[in-house]
Amino acid sequence: MAERVRICDIAEEIVQFASMWNMDGIVVIGFCEQDYELLRSRMRIPFVVYDGLCRAPQRFLNLTIDNFDGGQQVGRHLRALGHETALCISDNDVGIDRERMLGFRRGFAPGNAAPLIVPMRKAERQAFYRQNPETLRRATAVFAVSDAYAVDLMGFLLEQGIRVPEDISVAGFDDTPVCALAIPAALQSMMQSSFSMVDQIMIGQLGAVSVAGVGLAGKFASIYTVVIAAIGAVAGIMISQYLGQNAPAAVRRSFFTNLLLGAGLAGAFTALCLLCPGAIMRAYTADAQTLQTAAGYLRLLAGTYLPMAGATMLAAAFRCAEKPRLPLYAGIASALLNTALNDLLIFGKCGFAAMGVTGAAIATICSQWVNFLLMLLFCRRTPPLPAADGRRTPPVRGRGRQYLAMLLPLL
Repeated sequence: MAERVRICDIAEEIVQFASMWNMDGIVVIGFCEQDYELLRSRMRIPFVVYDGLCRAPQRFLNLTIDNFDGGQQVGRHLRALGHETALCISDNDVGIDRERMLGFRRGFAPGNAAPLIVPMRKAERQAFYRQNPETLRRATAVFAVSDAYAVDLMGFLLEQGIRVPEDISVAGFDDTPVCALAIPAALQSMMQSSFSMVDQIMIGQLGAVSVAGVGLAGKFASIYTVVIAAIGAVAGIMISQYLGQNAPAAVRRSFFTNLLLGAGLAGAFTALCLLCPGAIMRAYTADAQTLQTAAGYLRLLAGTYLPMAGATMLAAAFRCAEKPRLPLYAGIASALLNTALNDLLIFGKCGFAAMGVTGAAIATICSQWVNFLLMLLFCRRTPPLPAADGRRTPPVRGRGRQYLAMLLPLL
């Protein structure tokens, strides 16, 4: 039995494709009811429509879910939780999305469920959220017509300091695997960004000079954070591609190539921060006291770059292996440790000397290393990379250009 996949823009292409390859049957996805009727009149072979919006199909079989009832169940659930104001997020108000929103509004009644039409492209959608924060804050619950939109919204809310589900409940539709991967990844990203935030909050009690010094040093360190995160994202793309091709050797090569690149970047930033922290900080401030504080803090932060690189690459490998919770657990443990050590070392509690800004840096170093070591421990118990099978993959010409084509847009 042979199977073929074809992407068509118009229904007429399906007729030509079926005739060309003498197909015995077809599964059709993504057209409207008029197109399905056209296909039925033009083709004599059997075909099945998957997840089509058809009011009363007479001459073909439509395998679909009850979108109205699914939305209605979500509405009833959120209403039972006590919510009275909700938003229905979609990029259109027709077809399947409309059915889901109508069902949600029926189930959420007598609560107020207002539709919110958002842009389809992610970048434009994120800009729309930033421009309309009050619209989101007026609701205590959000129903997104797809899991992808729900995960996207949750990431935005977490970045804005809005807790899910404490401040606002978010529900999606489809139960796609992306939720099992994206939600732990978003939470881990939030844990990683909390290191600098916790430092600045607790340092705030030491005065304006300390706050400014830590903040300025953090600005330079954020350059490394952005670049290493982009390398980790590229590692995830490459590993996923080769896993799909069942090429274990290429998977391992992709991981270790990006690990070495990350380690090289970490080494460069470490050297800069150890050798010339003062020169770097002069680009940010001319105040002598702030400069001294920032340079001292930045010099100590040099100890965090290497473990951060290792943890980022391991997290990408775990996500590709469908084990995203493991790096999340490591991130939670390291964030809690960072907070506890900050309290002990900054203010000198439980017999420790009060070290101020230096204590905050030491706490961050210890926490980053614990995060990395925990991931190494997880690797020993549940390896994220497939075992080498002895096969060697031939070199690919233009690999450097391909790599830059993936990395630069992320930067």
